[in-house]
Amino acid sequence: MSLLDETFNDAELGNEDFKVLLEDHLEILKSDANLSRIADIAPIDADRFEYDFYGVLRLLNIQPKYYWVVMRVNNLHSPTDYRRNMLSIRIPDFDSVEKLYNYFKTINKKSAG
Repeated sequence: MSLLDETFNDAELGNEDFKVLLEDHLEILKSDANLSRIADIAPIDADRFEYDFYGVLRLLNIQPKYYWVVMRVNNLHSPTDYRRNMLSIRIPDFDSVEKLYNYFKTINKKSAG
């Protein structure tokens, strides 16, 4: 596998440069117009998953590739930042995230070529 294949692996959204782009667009992703839904978390589940935001996301059947962006839309910097009093989780529109990712891939391919 070449270095370019590893650099532009688009299987996941975990690329650090893409995360910078997401951070730049975070306020837009947080806006009501770009939210898919607000998920309510039962207090018993919130207690069970305190300090484990990824556990909450597994409970909500969110695909792992979106964990980081959902975490950031909810103003968390680490999955261990989740606390049991956070009973509403903002879920961004994943189509918007995918559009940003496609834009990112296009820009990176042009600058690499």
